[in-house]
Amino acid sequence: MDRPLASVVSAFSCVPRVSAVSAANSKDAVYKAWQYEYRDRKRRKGQFRRLWIARISAAVRDRGLTYSRFMEGLKAANIDLDRKVLADLAVSDEKAFDVIFAQAKKAIEAKDGAALRA
Repeated sequence: MDRPLASVVSAFSCVPRVSAVSAANSKDAVYKAWQYEYRDRKRRKGQFRRLWIARISAAVRDRGLTYSRFMEGLKAANIDLDRKVLADLAVSDEKAFDVIFAQAKKAIEAKDGAALRA
């Protein structure tokens, strides 16, 4: 079973060698991946915010208001729900969203009525 050294070396000749250049490139690739990961964690937050706003806006437009007027009504009615919860209610629990919508619309009408009387 003794094989000559030349046959052993030729058996490993198909394995690529790692040079200093490829090691440096792989380090750069890892650093770049970390940069993308950091950047995309920040972007994901904005993407979810846009998604929530789109869902709320669609639900509110079906009921006859715009998104900004609805948010104004929520503030006037002192309802402190974030966009994530509102979007979830708009999609999964329409009855609860209808109750919140009615309160916001009532607050808008009261605010507009007070502005007209003044």
